[in-house]
Order: sequence, then C-alpha cells, then structure tokens
Amino acid sequence: MDAETHRFFDRWVVVPFSVLRQLPDGDGAFAALAMGFGLYERFIDSKIHNRGDKPCPERRYEEAAKDFEDRVKAEDFKSFWDMYRVGIQHYFHPKHFTKSNDNTRWGWDISANENYNAFPVILNPEPDLFIIAIDPWAFVEHILKRWYEYPELMNELSATTLGEIQQPDEIPRPAPLDTSRNSYQSAGKHAVTLAQLPGTGIYPTKMW
Repeated sequence: MDAETHRFFDRWVVVPFSVLRQLPDGDGAFAALAMGFGLYERFIDSKIHNRGDKPCPERRYEEAAKDFEDRVKAEDFKSFWDMYRVGIQHYFHPKHFTKSNDNTRWGWDISANENYNAFPVILNPEPDLFIIAIDPWAFVEHILKRWYEYPELMNELSATTLGEIQQPDEIPRPAPLDTSRNSYQSAGKHAVTLAQLPGTGIYPTKMW
C-alpha cells in the first residue's frame, strides 16, 4: 500500500470506523459490520488470489479459519457468514431462523463484553437452540490490523482497485436539470440539498 493508498484507507475506513465506535450504546455496530464484511471479504479473497487460487466460498471459509488460527472451524465460519454477512449486507441486520430439516433455532448475539471474541463462537444453550456470538468491534479491529499487516494486498484484485479523489474542475459534469417545474418550487417551498462536506484530515490513533 503506497502512501496515497494508505491515506485513502485512513480517510475512507479508519476515520468512519472511529466515528461509529464513538456513538453511544454501541449504536454504530451494524454499520461497522456492514463495512467490515466488505473489507474482510476483500482481504480473504486477495490472499487467496495472491497465491494463485481462485476465490470461492469454500476457500473463503477455510482461509478465514486459518486467519483466526483455527479458533473457529471453517463450517462454523460459514454459519456465521450466512447469518451475519448475508443478513447485514442484504437487510442491515443479522438473520435468525429455524432450520426446516431439523427444526433447530438459530440466533445471533453481539457485545463488546470481555467474554465475546473477535471470531464467531457458536453457543448451544438449549438442545434445539444455537446462538452465534461475536464482539463486532473486536472483529473490525482484527480486519484493520490485517490490512496494516498486508498492505500490498489492497489492490490485488484488479476489479476493485481503489479510486482517486479529483478536484471538481477535473470531473465532467452533467448539464444542469431544468427545475422550473420542481414540485417543491411550485408549492412555494425551498428545495432541500445535501451539501458535500470536505474530507477530514484528523486521523485517530490505531484502534487496537
């Protein structure tokens, strides 16, 4: 990761994570996980691709198990991925369900308490109940740590190399829209716009 890419990583990843972490009562956890899963999938697939293999779900689960030093089994990571990653990326919420083949109930549990881990742990508090528990912030910190340890993988996947920041006069602009018939204006109301705020230059200390 060259200096410019590192700067983008801090601006687009580290700073937003730090802001989410500061929200009271852990309210930024789902948003942090939504970012984290994309970054972790990028990291795992980049490692697989870098050694000459083609990324696929099975290799991804095996690689993740190795990444957590086999403290989680590949099949358990698959269960975590299906519940958390699929649920959050598609519905902004982990999934909970009852399996039709055996009627077992599956749920999720997140917390920053000391008995939760950066890797998923499957609990079995009742014969037909399974809970997948994780510390979302520890998981995110693990992901950030891996990217700092393997910065050369950031642009490993050619389809997802990082973009760049350009000045407004360097970017082609579409022709302005005709707003003469804007419903807000016709009703005598002011149009609402969302201003683009400048990027922050305040980088927090590392999160681990």
